[in-house]
Amino acid sequence: MNVKTASVLVTVILVSIVACIAARFHREREGSATFKSVPQEALDLMYDIPKDVEGWELISSVDGNVGEEDEALQFDASGVADAFQRKYQNANGDVVSVYFAVGKGRHLSKHIPKRCYGATGYELIGGEKVFPIPLDPDNPEESLDTITSIYNRESKGTTSRIRIYWSFYVPKEKRWVATPSPWYYVTEPVLYKFYLISGALSKNEAPSDSPGYEFAKTYLPQLKKAIDGELKAERESKEQAEKQDA
Repeated sequence: MNVKTASVLVTVILVSIVACIAARFHREREGSATFKSVPQEALDLMYDIPKDVEGWELISSVDGNVGEEDEALQFDASGVADAFQRKYQNANGDVVSVYFAVGKGRHLSKHIPKRCYGATGYELIGGEKVFPIPLDPDNPEESLDTITSIYNRESKGTTSRIRIYWSFYVPKEKRWVATPSPWYYVTEPVLYKFYLISGALSKNEAPSDSPGYEFAKTYLPQLKKAIDGELKAERESKEQAEKQDA
């Protein structure tokens, strides 16, 4: 899959998400000016997620709080408190898109790939499976579970085929959750969600053969440290040490 095709697929992702949530926009927002509010601390942890990923170049970035009008509308419509979309490319031309959001459970939990992509003509290939992403090459037991699946769409003689890895983080339980039925978390006051999306070479592609998997092994350890509060603690410790040395 070439870079142009991969870029088109990533654009399709944005269209799919918007299509899934647009029908609920006015009903969810009407009479509920604070429906998407979450504690500032929850937002601050998201802002700690690094943009730099070793071996990958950041080629585009959209932040929900500073996006253009149509992009801001997308985030507002889905009920998230804030979100970002970032697209990366490696030296081989592989492209991976990251979508990350924070909001109330009643909004984030209902927007899942099977529901959204199915509504835009994508067919789930081979079902969904829990797939762990290793976080430490020296410790095989240290991993973050994701749900992964391939989606395929045929349209006007062209094929769009993507692989998605996704998971939730539940702050109250202090754990990452990979479940195809996230309705258990609809009452959570704060919920995080990420998607990692890449092109899939075939319907039978193994999760470990995807460029998204190689990206995830580098990216997710940093994302986890940010949301777990480790990067915040490291930053505050450094700032305190600098004050003492001043």
